[in-house]
Amino acid sequence: MKKLLIVILFICLLSSVSFGQQTILAKFIVEDARKNGQDITPAYTSQNAYFIFYTLPNDTTLHFSGVMPIAKTESFGIAYNMQTFITPKTSTEYETDHFTFDWSYANSYDTHKGTARIKLLKIGKPNGVAFELTMITESLDVFEYKGYMEGTLYLH
Repeated sequence: MKKLLIVILFICLLSSVSFGQQTILAKFIVEDARKNGQDITPAYTSQNAYFIFYTLPNDTTLHFSGVMPIAKTESFGIAYNMQTFITPKTSTEYETDHFTFDWSYANSYDTHKGTARIKLLKIGKPNGVAFELTMITESLDVFEYKGYMEGTLYLH
């Protein structure tokens, strides 16, 4: 019940911004990217890449997307099996929201469809919210992204 409440709070308390027909709930700007340990940051930063959680009109289903706006490409789909927990702030650690979920996605730039397991850490730092996202695809490639969350979000 507590996990469900956290997910509901996450969805309800996020800043909403219209993006076409989507309502963006949270946006995560990529500043560092790795694939299987190899640095692929330039491919993402040159495209102003970001990840978003969003909903569609008249639908409360949570969606997730990786966007490269300069190339006008996107991997998009439904986020499901969401599990959450919070690590409270201590004298040596920042408060961290942990989100783990499955993602069923399709690519706008080719015909590939697939699933991935996502682990997202939202870290509340004094100057903003940082994130770390790990994505494991069905082919067992491991993508790791770091950056910051655009806007302000308080869940507590």
